[in-house]
Amino acid sequence: MKLHIANGEWSQGLKLLQGVNVQQLGGDAALKGGIFHQKGDLLAGIGKKEDAAAAYSAAVAVCPSLSKAWIAWGVLCEQMAGPTASDPPE
Repeated sequence: MKLHIANGEWSQGLKLLQGVNVQQLGGDAALKGGIFHQKGDLLAGIGKKEDAAAAYSAAVAVCPSLSKAWIAWGVLCEQMAGPTASDPPE
């Protein structure tokens, strides 16, 4: 999956993840969270930011200790919010 992300092949990677049934992964919360995190990365890559936010939310709901999903979700939220008056000029 990381290869698809690294090569910018967002749609192909997303198609692969659509076929994954996380319910069949058993009780491995980190694995389930990782799947949702990857989905969020792919959705963000094709510009579906609302869907990406939902995927990151699902990732941290399934595995609250998945720090990379928290970080990705925070970065996405900042991008979605845009600049604020308190942001320093670039």
